[in-house]
Amino acid sequence: MKTLLFLILVACNTQNGHTPPQSVKPVTLPTIEVVAPGIAIKGTAEQAARMTRIIAEVDLIVSSEEFATSVLAHSYLGKPGFASTDKTPSQVLQDARSGAEKRMGLVIEFKRHRSDNVTAWTYPSSKIIWFNSTRLGRDDASVAQTFVHECQHKIGYGHDAKPTKRRPYSQPYAIGTIVKRLYKERHRELEKP
Repeated sequence: MKTLLFLILVACNTQNGHTPPQSVKPVTLPTIEVVAPGIAIKGTAEQAARMTRIIAEVDLIVSSEEFATSVLAHSYLGKPGFASTDKTPSQVLQDARSGAEKRMGLVIEFKRHRSDNVTAWTYPSSKIIWFNSTRLGRDDASVAQTFVHECQHKIGYGHDAKPTKRRPYSQPYAIGTIVKRLYKERHRELEKP
């Protein structure tokens, strides 16, 4: 914020006939765009446009009957439900659908992670979801899956930190996988003549 204010002051002084100090170099700031109610993107215009499109698709999918049917039919160890939560599938569905309201103030930022194996990450106390800038070559359905997975963390769901047999059945992974499948199905349908 101080840097931005300084650059604005330098620009104003230049317009008034003052020349900025030689040490001041132009800075290219990342684009920050609001892409959906309550969500901002800190990245390039191309990244913001892509995420805008993906989030709009995710919102349509999560509100669909196919999504509800898939969530309600999900089972773990032969019983309806998910690993890592005691909530019923109908409670998980309600949480997933109300997640859009809880995205207020969310920021999506593109940043390199020290590990190329990490696709995205967030922290409970943060309003930021970071996408690893080295993993952006994935298809839109995979990015949608990751976005939904990270949003599930924002509404309080977790999973085992290390890969385990039950982790794919946890709410963040399972809901993300459902969205990815429906995203692909939706686009196959849209591509038909």
